Amino acid sequence: MKLILPIFIILMTLCVQLVSGIHYVTIPVLMSEQSYSNLWIGAAMASEIAGLLLLHRALHAFVRWAGLSVALLVFVISRALLCLLMIQWHGYAGWLAGIFCYGLCTGMLLVLLQTWLNMLPLTKRGLWMGLFSAALSLGVALGPLLVSFTDLQTEQRFYLSAALNAPLLLLMWIGAAQSGLDCAAPARVRFVFRHARPVLISALVGGISFYGLPNFLTLYGISSGLSESSASILMSIFMLGSVSLGMLISLLSDWLNRQLMLVICIFVSVVCGVYLSLAMYSSQIATQILLYCWGGSMGGIYSIGLSLIGERFHPSQQLPANLSYNIMDSCGGIAGLLLIGLMMDQIGSEGLPLVIEFVGCSFLIYLCWELVTSERPLR
Repeated sequence: MKLILPIFIILMTLCVQLVSGIHYVTIPVLMSEQSYSNLWIGAAMASEIAGLLLLHRALHAFVRWAGLSVALLVFVISRALLCLLMIQWHGYAGWLAGIFCYGLCTGMLLVLLQTWLNMLPLTKRGLWMGLFSAALSLGVALGPLLVSFTDLQTEQRFYLSAALNAPLLLLMWIGAAQSGLDCAAPARVRFVFRHARPVLISALVGGISFYGLPNFLTLYGISSGLSESSASILMSIFMLGSVSLGMLISLLSDWLNRQLMLVICIFVSVVCGVYLSLAMYSSQIATQILLYCWGGSMGGIYSIGLSLIGERFHPSQQLPANLSYNIMDSCGGIAGLLLIGLMMDQIGSEGLPLVIEFVGCSFLIYLCWELVTSERPLR
């Protein structure tokens, strides 16, 4: 029974992200066909994560009042309805409203699932957090593959994403009855930041990559001469790297120093970003290898951060701690989407790796400074 509940949580996470994976390759391309610039596309996709950032206190209060089971039910049903409604919305205001509300439900679902998993008495936390991070990336990676292999029309993709919420409801009903999640603690973002500053900043950097790359990597590939189906595979390779290599890195962090693992992951991500532009025009195999390693390093950063959150905070503080982690992730996502969209409009497709390289180098310098001056190590 100890293994069943975390497995259910990971399967629910996979279902949540599978729907997002479909939207990541459908909505940006559709908006591009409607003549919206990359900056406007980035702003629209940023609204997906703005809801959690703006309304986190109200959402936290709702979860405390309704409880885990009711909150999960409300967010899943609302999410399915929004997938159907977005079929009818083609103006920019409609896209903003639909993506904002969809992201609100998705963000809180992931926060609740992440908190639920972190509160369980796990013996190998790095392994389970690696599986959770792998489920996040695998769902996003499988979404484009599902769209590519089934050759669905745009409207059919939205119907499919709505239908994929049905297994999520079933898994939620099975697992939520066994939950003992304590939602009583108030949201205390400043308290969490004070006690886990490097971890939350790593979430900020991870958000820039995990939101910016999936939303623009398809357009990056198309602008580099690839077809839409070939360009969508690039995102899948990045996410598959996060699934497999990222999980291995998270597993190794159970035995190795987590702060050293963070430094290595950031260094690898910077190297991959530097050489991606060259590989894109010279070798498809080299491009795929770099994206695979890049995804693995970013997946490792995310799962190591989750492990540190689970270890550092008391069970009663897990919900606000995980909410704070996701808020920083959302801030990074908004910054990444806007910066990448702006830079791609200004200097072309190379604006994407340029933003990621700059952020990675800055965080690497900060993390080294933190390790030298901090009186309390990450582990």
